[in-house]
Amino acid sequence: MKIGIDMKRTAEVKLNSLFPASFPIRLHVRSDLHLARKTWHMMMGLIIAAVYMSGTSRSTGVVILGSILGFDLLMETLRLRVPSINEKFMRIWAPFMRSCEVNRLSGIPYYLAASILAIAIFPKPIAVLSILYLACGDPIASIFGIMYGHKTVRLASGKSLAGTAAGVITCAVVTFLFLSTF
Repeated sequence: MKIGIDMKRTAEVKLNSLFPASFPIRLHVRSDLHLARKTWHMMMGLIIAAVYMSGTSRSTGVVILGSILGFDLLMETLRLRVPSINEKFMRIWAPFMRSCEVNRLSGIPYYLAASILAIAIFPKPIAVLSILYLACGDPIASIFGIMYGHKTVRLASGKSLAGTAAGVITCAVVTFLFLSTF
């Protein structure tokens, strides 16, 4: 617990040195529950999967997501190189960002790149399932890991058995629901 508190203090100190005292945000750290971010994570994946399943071809899906990724990387580069733009971005996106993302790429480009790779490499059902696993399994595993992980065994990766089990169960339910639609 003390490590989490120190991390929060460190994040707040970094923010205070970057932005004026009037800056009205508190960014989260990885160990926070951060439900807004998890909801954004889930909605982004569900939208990508729904659009791809709505009849979008593989090449169109890759082009659309590639264009969005290109635009996002442009915006990320701008915000990371121009402090005034970064401050504006932080004001808007603070509810969804972590403190470590103030001075580095957010998770969005990685998420989009993973979705593009899934769509480009795999048949549509497998690509959609993998995006749904990312969209649903990852945030649910994180929620359970944060809430109940201290009560269970830690795996070799440092992850908790509670979070891992929640992620596996969520992905199994997603698979069942997905396959039952065919």
